[in-house]
Amino acid sequence: MGWYYSTLIAFITTIAIHSVFCRYFILFDRVIKFIAVFIPIWICLATVLASKYGLFTLPTFTGILTYSFLCELYVFLFTMILSSISTNILYRLSNGQLSLDKAIDMYSSSDMVENRITRLIESGFLTKTGDKLLPTPKAVKLMYLFIVAKKIFKH
Repeated sequence: MGWYYSTLIAFITTIAIHSVFCRYFILFDRVIKFIAVFIPIWICLATVLASKYGLFTLPTFTGILTYSFLCELYVFLFTMILSSISTNILYRLSNGQLSLDKAIDMYSSSDMVENRITRLIESGFLTKTGDKLLPTPKAVKLMYLFIVAKKIFKH
């Protein structure tokens, strides 16, 4: 079996286990659940490829990098879909009719901000004390990473 089959099997297994985790385990957000699945499968894939092709060989590196790229693309796509207004409207429509007025009310700018804040609190990025919102240490770390990335990519 070539490195590409091992990589594809690892990727499909990762998505399958992640979907089970998202469906049946309520702790943590979806990205953390994905990382919890990704890391052990990455280690298994690296071990399988290194034992078959050698540690510092092109098939091993290609398989590991391809798997990592596919997983990053998957995370990007499902996080983009989770925050997409269009996707959320279509999802709500799949559960029944939605009037135009109701859709406008749901996605007015103040409601959108409120929904984002709720999502940030649920994800552990903000805490609410009284009427003030404060970033958590998790949020501060993420903001630091964004600042570093912004400097690196000159945006």
